[in-house]
Amino acid sequence: MNRQWIHIVMLLLLALSASCTKVGFEHDQDVESTLSTSTRINLEYDWSAIESHPVFNKPDSMYVALSRLVDEKHYLYLTDTLGQIIEENIVGVEINRDTMRSEVDNGAYYIMAFNYNESEVAMNGLESFSMDNSASLGSIFVSIPRMSPEEKAVLYPDLSADYNSSLDYIRTISEIYFDAYKDSFTPEDSIGVITVRPKPLTQKIVFNFEFALEGEVELDKALGVLSGVTESIELMTQTIQDTAVFQTVFDLGLSKEPIRSEEKDGKTYDVYIMSGEVNTFGVIPSETSLDRRGPGILNLTIKAKLGDKSHSYHLGVNLYDFIMGEGLIEYKPDGSGHILKIKDAPSNYHFGATMYLNEDFLLQCTDVGGAEIWEYDEDNDFEIEI
Repeated sequence: MNRQWIHIVMLLLLALSASCTKVGFEHDQDVESTLSTSTRINLEYDWSAIESHPVFNKPDSMYVALSRLVDEKHYLYLTDTLGQIIEENIVGVEINRDTMRSEVDNGAYYIMAFNYNESEVAMNGLESFSMDNSASLGSIFVSIPRMSPEEKAVLYPDLSADYNSSLDYIRTISEIYFDAYKDSFTPEDSIGVITVRPKPLTQKIVFNFEFALEGEVELDKALGVLSGVTESIELMTQTIQDTAVFQTVFDLGLSKEPIRSEEKDGKTYDVYIMSGEVNTFGVIPSETSLDRRGPGILNLTIKAKLGDKSHSYHLGVNLYDFIMGEGLIEYKPDGSGHILKIKDAPSNYHFGATMYLNEDFLLQCTDVGGAEIWEYDEDNDFEIEI
């Protein structure tokens, strides 16, 4: 009798055990079925770090690229600068443009945002990323097209002389902004917020000169040629392709009003600020501050006029101290190349002398012809007359 009871108790315990196991399994299934495998995203931009700068130019649109770390999947969005999606591309998925879902599968992602003007630069690797989940964000790099001698002659007819003829030219570009970071989207996220905080990928350098004019002398045209600029950069790492360096051309202009008037050698001059700016992927310096050719040199061509008379002047400046002092580039830790130093604010170069141009000297130069050449040494702090 006791044995029968023992058997009955054991059977009851086994039944209860099986029943409890089944209930637990069914409960886990129910929980699993309620968890979403994707997260709706909300894109927003924070421009506060750079929008207060006087030379800040906000782009019309930005690209946002997402790459999942495990079981790779890519998303690519074109948005306005408020975060509204203009176009969406999910690799391997046919997109209905009328019902863009703006959702991503859950997981950890690299997120990279950037803008670019396709008429100025090429975004290499972006098409592969948008079509192939195995392509890497690290393979995307932006490059500046080179400028042929014929194109340079058409765009800059006043740039007749080339004072750094061993280096080819690349085109002038506008600002490029970017941001890159890592984030995760989980089943617990009702909304996945992607906050992009753009910063300049291009380095803006603003060149400032004091230019003094006497009488009826006017500035007709001023061009700057900066050498040592690089043509391409990887977005994710900001690694500069520095195997070759180039030159780029930019315009300079006078301030609307003179900053002061002053007397010099019995003549009255109005002193203006002559300034120009250029966007670069970094500037490689010269080997020494004494070099007059090669990278890290600024050459100015200044064309002045008096009535129907005009003459061109040349100024060459070695920027070694400026480039090194501003820290425009950094060496990679392994010594294999350079990395662009990201700077929220532009770098400002101030020429250390005032350039004076009077009527008598301009007329004298037009009678002689050619171009007046003067090379400036930053170690000398003196005013010059051209």
